[in-house]
Amino acid sequence: MRAAWLWPLALLLGCAQLPSTVEELARPEERRVLHGELVHDMLAQGRAHAALAHLEELERQQGELDADQRLLRAEAYYRIGETAAAAADYRSLTDGPKAGQAWHGLGRIATPTDLRAALQAFNQAVAARPTDAAVRNDLGYALLLAGRAADGCRHLYTAHELAPNQARVVANLLLCEGLRGRLQARERLLQVHGFSASEREQHAQQLVEMIATIQARRAEVATPPPEAEG
Repeated sequence: MRAAWLWPLALLLGCAQLPSTVEELARPEERRVLHGELVHDMLAQGRAHAALAHLEELERQQGELDADQRLLRAEAYYRIGETAAAAADYRSLTDGPKAGQAWHGLGRIATPTDLRAALQAFNQAVAARPTDAAVRNDLGYALLLAGRAADGCRHLYTAHELAPNQARVVANLLLCEGLRGRLQARERLLQVHGFSASEREQHAQQLVEMIATIQARRAEVATPPPEAEG
């Protein structure tokens, strides 16, 4: 009888020593991929500080981060407002296979303060990733800020066709058509995407604010750089 009682206890003690997560069971390369996916999910959930903590752990384990992981770290730094650290990681990737994403990140960092640098970075990003809707959107928006609504619209419509349901792209297209005075095109977008009366008012106010912003930032791009083809 005693042995029968001891057997379940032995099982419980043995279980306590087994790997407690899928990550612990995986081989080193599989653990790297799983950890990267975890960090990506954390960023998608708005948990940038936690993502950075996991990237620190990856760096401790590996000695240094690979290109994919540095790209994730740059995004995490950007999300928490540490733009100098984000820019350093992005710059380290501009000559490799992640160049398009890196230039895109540098453009996003520059947009609030330096439109010329932002346009140059976004043009590099579009050249590397011509079918990336997010890159097209951000270049289009920067062109609007620079007072180049026609050029901005072209990239924004490309982004819209690549990703038709992206709310940011639609919002920027409404600004674009409003800036160009194309009221019928703007109304068509409002109808197609089913904007309510209150949403229409919000977008009308955004257009007023955009016009003021363009006026305030005009000096930044007195002679804008050439834009990428496509």
